[in-house]
Parts: sequence; structure tokens; C-alpha cells
Amino acid sequence: MAATTLLHRFLLICAATAFNRPHDHWSHRLLHLRAALSPTEAHENIQTVYDGVIDVRMSAEHRLEGRIVDSICIPAQLWEHGMYLPRHAFVPDVLEQFETDCCLLCVCGDGRRSELAAQQLAAAGFSVDYIDGGLNAWAEQSLELEIEDDGGLVGSYV
Repeated sequence: MAATTLLHRFLLICAATAFNRPHDHWSHRLLHLRAALSPTEAHENIQTVYDGVIDVRMSAEHRLEGRIVDSICIPAQLWEHGMYLPRHAFVPDVLEQFETDCCLLCVCGDGRRSELAAQQLAAAGFSVDYIDGGLNAWAEQSLELEIEDDGGLVGSYV
């Protein structure tokens, strides 16, 4: 398991103790966030372990910048005022597609947004992993990406 995930769990248990909240509540919810996987690990397990791959980027990024084959685009954030803000409908949208006993893989461009999305889904009861380094790392490993033909509108997010 990634050291950052273990550190994250430790810090949340410490925070729960500091605020006199039972750590069992926190640790139970954290058990579902499993690991940051390398692109190679994710690729090897994508057909056998995961019930779905959720691309948490904006739909235009999903369409035009390349995506994992059969991934579903459910944006976890909104782009407003030059920054990403949480999209409150993210978890409910995932719940429309998947039951909480599903094992999911989250992905984004560089891994930061998918890590945050994975934490949200784990808190909702999903078993979830994310790809460390995101699709940038995936592409560096020359793993297959599907790119939509944009009809000559290269670079435009329409």
C-alpha cells in the first residue's frame, strides 16, 4: 500500500482521537480506499478486479485528450473562476451507475483529482483505487488510450 495512503489513514485516526470521535468510525470508512496503483498494475487488473473505471476529468478532457477504453466520464470537480471546485453531484452520479459493493478505479490527467475523488467514493462505501500519476503516467508506459475523432476541432473544448 502506498505510504501516502497509510500516512493519510494515520492522520485521520489522530484527528478523530483529538476531537474525541471514535476512530473505528474513521478507520471503517477508510478501509475502502485501497491504493494508488502504478499504471502497469492498473492495466493488468482492469478487466479482472474492477467493476468500472471512472474518469473524473471534465467531459471535454475525456473526449479529446484520450481515455482508458470503456471508462465512464463522471466529473468530480467543476472548473470555475480558474480553479477546480468540488462537484456535489459526483457521488450521487456514481451511485446511479454502481452499487457500493463495486470495486472502482478512478483516473484523471495527473492523479491529483482522481485521488480526491477516490477519497470521496471511499467515504461513501466504495472500494476504490486510483492511478498514481494519472493518464500522463499511463501514456508514458505506452498503454492503450482511446481518442475521439473531434472532426478537425483540435484543441477546442466544444
